[in-house]
Amino acid sequence: MALINRLINKRIANLISRFDVPKVSPHMVEKIIIDNIQVERKATTIN
Repeated sequence: MALINRLINKRIANLISRFDVPKVSPHMVEKIIIDNIQVERKATTIN
């Protein structure tokens, strides 16, 4: 499970750096990552 989270977070970081989005602040990146983890936890509890 932790491996999947790390891969998704790495992909998000790569996409942001690839498109060079200067308007995305670090706290927004953290929020995206936290939201992703919460969605993933909900998905595992439902199944």
